[in-house]
Parts: sequence; C-alpha cells; structure tokens
Amino acid sequence: MANYTAQFRSNYFWVKDDKAFLAWVASLPGIEALRHDPSREVTPFALFADDGIPSFDTNDQEVHFSTDLAPHLVEDQVAILIEIGNEKLRYLIGHATAVHSSGRSIAISLNDIYREANEAFGVDASRAEY
Repeated sequence: MANYTAQFRSNYFWVKDDKAFLAWVASLPGIEALRHDPSREVTPFALFADDGIPSFDTNDQEVHFSTDLAPHLVEDQVAILIEIGNEKLRYLIGHATAVHSSGRSIAISLNDIYREANEAFGVDASRAEY
C-alpha cells in the first residue's frame, strides 16, 4: 500500500499582526513560517510544510486553512498556496489557491488540464495515473 506525500509552500505576503499570525501558525502541525528578511522586524512571511496543507490543528480540530488565513492578511494582500504530492508516482497531484484578504479565494488543479485538453482538441486524453 502506498502513502500520499505532499509538499506545500506559499509566496511571501504581509500580515496585520505578526504575533497573532505566528500563534495561528504554531497551532498547525508541520507548518513553518519564514520571514522574508529575518534581520528586520517588519517583513512579509511565507509558509512551508513537508506534509502538505494541514486539515487539522494540533488539537485534532478541523481547520479550513484558506478561510483561517484570510483574516491575518493585510488589506488587498493575496497569499498563493501551492501544494504538490504523489502516491509512489501512481498519482501526481498539484493545486494552487489564491487567498485574498477579503476572504475570497480561487483555486486551480493540475487535473484541470484534462478538461482544457478536451475543450481545446475535442479528445478525451487518458489520465496520467496508475
């Protein structure tokens, strides 16, 4: 049986309150917040994780990562969240979400290519899996 493994990172973005943001990050298993310039006190952050975007916090409570991140963002900031993963190369998965400070988000998936190919070329391409 194969296990799914994933990596996640974001772009750099500004937050309203560093302490509140870092407390939220600390409540999420496996997430690391990195300051763009650690030598400066005021700097944007990026997020990283070796196990993908978490679905549960350290108390095993379900989290909605994008929804929970949005209130931390400075007005008109957008955090781009990119996750890639695989299950022993049987399946390659990738998706990206753009989270706006307003709480709105948009998302795309690598699997969108199948629909795009069908619309562009009128053929159903076989899946790159298993």
